[in-house]
Amino acid sequence: MAEDREIYEILDKLGLDDEEIKSINKRNKLLNETTAEEVSDIVNFFSIKCKLDEDDIARVIIKNPFILNESFDRINMLAEIYEKVGFSEQE
Repeated sequence: MAEDREIYEILDKLGLDDEEIKSINKRNKLLNETTAEEVSDIVNFFSIKCKLDEDDIARVIIKNPFILNESFDRINMLAEIYEKVGFSEQE
């Protein structure tokens, strides 16, 4: 349960309100198998590597709550595919 609280705090710091966090938990049943450290790593990845601000990270999580369970191998593979296809960094 401490892990759940820590994940809640990470999402809260991104500016997500209680209803948004509840929605994320409801739509992502795997979130309870994720550690706060893993969620923090994902948030940091989007902040540092993708240069997204907190509002953008929050929007990504709201649209796709499963991103919080994603492996970095898959994220990096998708980034390479998007780059090859011609997407800009912003896209």
